[in-house]
Formats: sequence, structure tokens, C-alpha cells
Amino acid sequence: MPYLSIKDLCYTYDIGDIPALRGVDLEVEKGELMAVVGPNAAGKSTLARAVKGLIKPQSGKIVIDGQAVEGTFPDSRVGYLLSNPENQLVTSIVEEDIAFGLETQGIEPFRIRAAVDRTLGMLGIERFRRAMPHRMSCGQQQMVALAGALAPDPHVLILDEPTAYLDPKGAAAVMKVLEGLAQDGRTVIFITHDMEEASRAHRIALLVNGRVVRVSAPYELFRDLEAVKLGRLKQPFAVRMAQRLEQEGVALPRPSACLDNVVPMLEKLLDHRPLAPFPPAGFSKGREKRRDNRHGLSYCGVSFRYRSSGPGGVEVLRGLDLEVRKGSMMVLCGANGTGKSTLLQMANGLLKPDSGRVLLEGAPLEKAAARPGGIPARAAILFQNPERQVFAETVFDDVAFGPRNLGVGEDEVRARVMEAMEWTGLSPRILKRSPFRLSGGQLRRVAIAGILAMKPDLVVLDEPTDGLDPLGAGELISRAAQYVESTGTTVLMATHRVPESNLQGCDLSVLDGGRIVACGYPDEILFGTQSSLALEFMPPHIRVQHELIRRGRIIPEPSLDIERAVAALVGAVKGFQ
Repeated sequence: MPYLSIKDLCYTYDIGDIPALRGVDLEVEKGELMAVVGPNAAGKSTLARAVKGLIKPQSGKIVIDGQAVEGTFPDSRVGYLLSNPENQLVTSIVEEDIAFGLETQGIEPFRIRAAVDRTLGMLGIERFRRAMPHRMSCGQQQMVALAGALAPDPHVLILDEPTAYLDPKGAAAVMKVLEGLAQDGRTVIFITHDMEEASRAHRIALLVNGRVVRVSAPYELFRDLEAVKLGRLKQPFAVRMAQRLEQEGVALPRPSACLDNVVPMLEKLLDHRPLAPFPPAGFSKGREKRRDNRHGLSYCGVSFRYRSSGPGGVEVLRGLDLEVRKGSMMVLCGANGTGKSTLLQMANGLLKPDSGRVLLEGAPLEKAAARPGGIPARAAILFQNPERQVFAETVFDDVAFGPRNLGVGEDEVRARVMEAMEWTGLSPRILKRSPFRLSGGQLRRVAIAGILAMKPDLVVLDEPTDGLDPLGAGELISRAAQYVESTGTTVLMATHRVPESNLQGCDLSVLDGGRIVACGYPDEILFGTQSSLALEFMPPHIRVQHELIRRGRIIPEPSLDIERAVAALVGAVKGFQ
């Protein structure tokens, strides 16, 4: 008998709305680690709320260990993590926030202290014990919210994108904790748009249009191209490699979807290859001339310290220099807490440096404030949490808000709204809907559309792919590059890791220790001999190439493109069999 049983679950938020859940059936065993994947607006977050007991479905039932989840109040047997960690933090000190749920259950103080200590240690965040959550990065806040869900030691965990705001090191630490909890007999369900993470689950449930359409082991799901297309998923690199090798007649005894198994598999197949040095970086040959070398956004010797974070504050940026060319797209990569959001908020004047200058197209940013619409008309920003800037009753009014405040006529407003919706891949059918009835990924696109509708000179995007399904994330990067090419707008985009999308034509910079430690073409930074970017921040196909080279295996010239990398590695295997 399954430990968690969901039968024919149906739920609609409001009369006339499209059903969020349409007869969901799912069984999860005790001690199982299950991933839930699917496109944006598939009903994943709604399912999580139902399992926690936060909503009461119109029909169907949820049973945990033989006892029903009533749906009229939160079920204490279930630990729950919201997709937006800010909505789960309620106190001003981290350890108090972690203790809050235990206090509401009337647990003895000494047990609460022990649980808080245990959870802080489990997640490796002891240093944040006395920190203020509202002064933390979104990734750090997510760790605190997760600690609050884990502290009561629940029988079942349902976690809505638990690593969405985390850098690769933090995400790996969380996945290790979840695997350990499952081994200890906890039932763990996590929603994710990261297929590399999903591949580490025992089984994966694919949710599409409010229904579970497939439940299977990771490799079996990802090798099914129809299921991958239906769920707007991406095949993990391990599956792509295994399938291509099998197509070429290379026998694989135990193919896996897990990235950790790719290098050992290839090493075994390349067992007799001779050693070779790291190939020289010759990527600059034959490059097209840059389209525009004029100044777009310039940071000149910028330093910044948060004053309200204890004695002396916390220094985030230290004499930082960065140049974003006009009409180009730069991807800024860095770990949680390195100051990416701080740097971005300086680009439109929300924060001012303690020293140094920020220039927009060669002029001090303050000059833009004197123009109609002020700084936001020229430098528009997407916050890491889109709920901070979406507020209107309908999607149309939200996207139209900026142009209307610039004094644009209503006909032009409508034209700008439709153009922005197209650039962000949103359907006009949602224009009359409330943005707060949309999925997290759709909400993020609405926030981006509101920025584009203002037609600024500079677009600043803080983690724009968080909450997007795998195809949507790739599409957004591609659309952003096309937008830059079409309009000449300057785009600065912050990410936790280098996107898998082909970044040829973009610039890449790395933020660490309060300074830019690398800046240039992506291939030079990712494959050059002076690369300072840790492997875990790189896309899987690049990590595999690096690891093989580090182990002394000859591979053809490294490639940023996934398909070329797969073809090169398969060719190397075929050539030495």
C-alpha cells in the first residue's frame, strides 16, 4: 500500500476558470524521492498546496499513511516549501523563523532549539543563524524557508522548486539532503524545472494540463521523445549521450540519466586513449567585428556596503569595474550572496554606490532622472521575485502601466502591449486574466513584458529564467538575444549558472569576491586556460568536456553547442573502438 495516495483529484480556483487539476492520480511510496515535472501552468504548485492541505479540492482525495488530508487546514504531517521563499518568512531573525512552525505546534523550547540546530547544520547555514532574512539574497532566503519546512521532521515533504533560487553548490547540497531524507524513510516530493536534478529522483511524475500523464524511472521518461515534447522538458545530457551512442551501435550495459555517470561511462569507452594537454584557446579567430563598441552601461570603481547588517555592515562590492557594450547582451554569473542583485539595482538607481560611478551611455545615471519618465524610462529592471512588480488587476493593465505613465497614447499602448507579449512568448488569451492566477513562470514573463513595453535603452534582468520550464528558459534566452539584435537595446542579465543555450554573440562576466574576475566571450571564459569559473557553474555538456580533458583524454576542440559536443564525443568513442 502506498504511503501517499492521490485519487481523482480535481480543483478549480474560481468559477469559470480553467481547472488547475483534472483527476490527478498518483501514488508515492515511503522512503521514495519523487520529482514532479511539467510545463508552466500544468498544476504542479496547486498539487503541492492540496497535499499540504492548504486548499480543499472539489473532488477526489489525498491519503497519507491511511489517514485523509482534510484540506481545511495545513496538515502537520507534511512539510511544505512555497515556490517564493519570501512568502514563507515571517520573523526578523533566521533562527526564529526556523523555530516558528515548531512554536505553533506547542513544542517544548529545548526541543525547538535542538531542531533548529540540527536543521541549520543539515543545510550548512549555521553562519546565518542571527542574520536578518530580509537582508539576504533570494537563494539564502530559500535555504532558510527550506530549513523551516525541515525542522519539524515531517513524514512527507512537498517542495515547490526548492533549488530555483540557489546557485549550483547550494542546489547540490539541498539535493544531497533530500536524498538522505528519503534514505531515512521520509517521503520526499519535489517540483523542479531542472532536468539534471529530476534525474536523481527514484521516479518522475509528468504533469500536463492538470493530469499526471506519466510516472516512470528517469531514464525511461527522458528517452521517450514524445513525453519530453509534451512536458516541454529537455533531455539531460547523460540521456542524449547514451541515446546517440546506442544509435551508433555502442553497447551500454546500464544507461543512466544522471550526469555523474557520464564521465565514468566515457572513460571506460575511451580506456586506451593517450594523454593530451588542455587545448589552446583559439576561439577569437574569424570572429565578426562587434556591432557596436560604444558605452552602454559602465560601472567604474564601484563599492557598496549594506549598513544595517550588523557592526560595520557587509561589504558586497569592492572597486568593481564592468563595461556592457551598447546594443549587446551580457550574462553576469555568480554564486548566491556575491552581489549580483545589488549590482543590477544600481543600474537603474535603486541603489547608489558608496564610491565609484555608474554611467548610462557615457553619462552619469542621475542625468536620466531629469528626462521624462526618469530613470525607469531608460533603464528598466526585472526583480528576481516578479511578484514585487506585478500589481494590476489584469495582465493587460500590468503590461500597459509603464507606457501609460510615460504619456503614450492608448492606441500605441495597445500596440506596445501586444509586441511585448509576443517577445516574451505570452498568449494574448491571458490579457484579461489576473496575473496572480498565473503560474510562477507566466508571472515572470508578464513582468518582463511590462519592462519591454516601456522601450527602455537598457533592460536589466535578475534571474529571468527562474520558474520557467526547460523549453521556456531556453526560449527566453534566445528571444532576449533576438530582441537585442532587432532593437539595439542593451541587456544585462544575472544568472546563478551559465545557461545551456548557445551564448555565441553574447558577453559573459563572472562576479566573485565583490569584483568582476572574468569578462569576455563565453568560449574564452568557459574553455580558456585562464578560466576562473568553477565547473559546477557551467552547463553539463561543458562540465563533461572539462572533466575529460582534466583526466587526460583527448577530445576534439571543445564546443559551446550541445549538439556539436555530443557529436564530437560520440565520434571520439567511435574512432577508438
